[in-house]
Amino acid sequence: MRRDRKLAVEILRTLVHDESGTMSINTLIAKLEERSSDSEVHYHVQLLQDVGLVEIQANGYVRVTSAGQDRAENNDKQDPMATWADLSN
Repeated sequence: MRRDRKLAVEILRTLVHDESGTMSINTLIAKLEERSSDSEVHYHVQLLQDVGLVEIQANGYVRVTSAGQDRAENNDKQDPMATWADLSN
């Protein structure tokens, strides 16, 4: 599966705009169902965890980390997703 930077950004944005700061993976999938498949959302949440922007908790919830919040607010000095290739073209 290819990485989709726009989907990753949308996932991060969806999580940041949620008032609770955490969201079940199933709720996240439901919010993005018109955009992406279940497997694509799962894959990109794992990629976001790999770069430290979200944390997948044992109870099936996804939480934005401090680094993820900084990225969403564009306050970070480095973009952990900068090396993601756009292979969609």
